[in-house]
Amino acid sequence: MGNLPRGNFACHILRAQDPDSGNVFGLAIGHPADWVAQIIDLSVALFAARLRRTLATQQAGRNRFAGIIRATANAMISVDHNRRIVHSNESAEAIFGYLAREAIGLSLNELIPEEHLDAHRGHMQGFVDSGSREDSNG
Repeated sequence: MGNLPRGNFACHILRAQDPDSGNVFGLAIGHPADWVAQIIDLSVALFAARLRRTLATQQAGRNRFAGIIRATANAMISVDHNRRIVHSNESAEAIFGYLAREAIGLSLNELIPEEHLDAHRGHMQGFVDSGSREDSNG
């Protein structure tokens, strides 16, 4: 393409519509040497629009989940795959004595009183061994 002479190339307008958002992106194509850059620009714009929507949807889901945890009367603590606390609610604060913001990042074992730690470890191992995604051990 770099060897093509600059001359009287027709200018074409391409329109692309993002099927998710309905946003329309215009692309003016003149010289063939400019096509790749313009197509990349269009692709980046479409990707960025989809990424923004995906992130907004994920944040909305996290906000709903956090609202449910805060509103429930039961103590609720969520942990990640390393059993580090990622969510906690006010009821858990009252039971375990840690503010939710203080508990985030702690190991779940740090909240369990020493006299219950062996039973808790057994419940957790049973949960892991079951392959279940929900812990009903309380």
